[in-house]
Amino acid sequence: MGVPPAPRQRDRPVFQVPKDEWIIGSIDGPNGRGHRVAQSGTYVVIFGWAASTRPAIRIQKVVVQIDGKSIGEQKSFSPRPDVAAAYARPDFEMSGWKIMHKLQGYSPGEHTITVQVVAFDGQASELPALKMQVVE
Repeated sequence: MGVPPAPRQRDRPVFQVPKDEWIIGSIDGPNGRGHRVAQSGTYVVIFGWAASTRPAIRIQKVVVQIDGKSIGEQKSFSPRPDVAAAYARPDFEMSGWKIMHKLQGYSPGEHTITVQVVAFDGQASELPALKMQVVE
C-alpha cells in the first residue's frame, strides 16, 4: 500500500490580510498577467482586483489613470474566486475590475498606471503602481 495523500486545507489562507490596511488589491496588468508591453494606437485592457478588509464595507469604484490622467472608472465588479481563496475571505469574491482603453496619443516609452480605490464609506487608497511599455 502507498502513502495516502496529505489532506487538503481548503480554508487555509495563502495570504494574510494586512491588519493596518482598509483596502487592498492589485493591478494585475494590461493585456494579461505580467504582460506589460502594449502597442500605440491599440486597445489595452487594464485589470486587477480591489477589496475592503472590512466585510461590512464594499468597494464603490476604482479610478484608473495613466501618467496621472484619468482614463476611466469602474463601478461593476466581477468574480475573482482566486482572490477569495487566496485570502480565505468569501467577501473578496466580487473584487475583479477591468478597463479597456485605446492607447491613442501615447508616445513610445514607459508609462505609469495607477488605480485609486474608493469604498462606500469614503475611505480611499491607491494600489501599487504598474509600469507599462508602449511601443510603436
